[in-house]
Amino acid sequence: MDSVLFERIEPYFKHLDPDHDVLKIGDRSVACKNVRRVLTWAGLARHSGDDPLLFDPPLFQAVKYLQEASAHRNIDGQVGPGTRVLLAKRLLEAGGLSRLPELDGSEVRRLPTVFISYAWLDTDPVEKLEQWLRDNNVEVIRDSRSFVGGQDIKEAIRTSVLRADRVLAIWSRNSSQREWPIFEQYVSEEIERQFGTRILIYVRLDDTPLKMTDSHRIAVDARTRPLKDVGRDVLRALGIEVGHSRVHYDPDEPIGLSST
Repeated sequence: MDSVLFERIEPYFKHLDPDHDVLKIGDRSVACKNVRRVLTWAGLARHSGDDPLLFDPPLFQAVKYLQEASAHRNIDGQVGPGTRVLLAKRLLEAGGLSRLPELDGSEVRRLPTVFISYAWLDTDPVEKLEQWLRDNNVEVIRDSRSFVGGQDIKEAIRTSVLRADRVLAIWSRNSSQREWPIFEQYVSEEIERQFGTRILIYVRLDDTPLKMTDSHRIAVDARTRPLKDVGRDVLRALGIEVGHSRVHYDPDEPIGLSST
């Protein structure tokens, strides 16, 4: 399994206590509920009617079934690092990343993450939108800050898109024909097909029409609207409530491009 993808899924099967690396009988955690749900999708467990958060004997047996069916080296009925890999694989088999929101993420210590795809000529509006997102507790991945020197660019893009919950494609006359934004959208679409979940959202800075194949996608209109309105629409598309700004910028200033 891709290590970056596993990093996204594994926290759903871990105890809230970072020093508690193995789930076993008697433990009580949201992670137990998530383990039981994935095993139910796999046909190896049933929902517990008493306490879904409890690691009870039926869940212990279901985990053992999973380990036996996967020829796991440790058939002990406990959920350690290796068994979390097995659970992540079963999750992907059950419907891909589109099933991830069906798990309980209340104990997952992870900020929502977006990858911003854009052309360098649009850096100024991108900087403003990035700051808005960071002010609202969204982790932002961008080439200028997130890519490591010497890293293969195509692999860095793929890794970044895999890490992100959503990809914001900043769409304009500057980006519509540029190599890297086009490639980033292609990678996003490939991952959507592979894992059965929509991740690509457009933010339109000018009147450049979207591709016909993307007419069904969410496209936030940023052409003449103030940052506060564009930012709210983006956050709503991400399923996030608007917080309070902490930096100096004019939220009433349009961030789109002029038509000249």
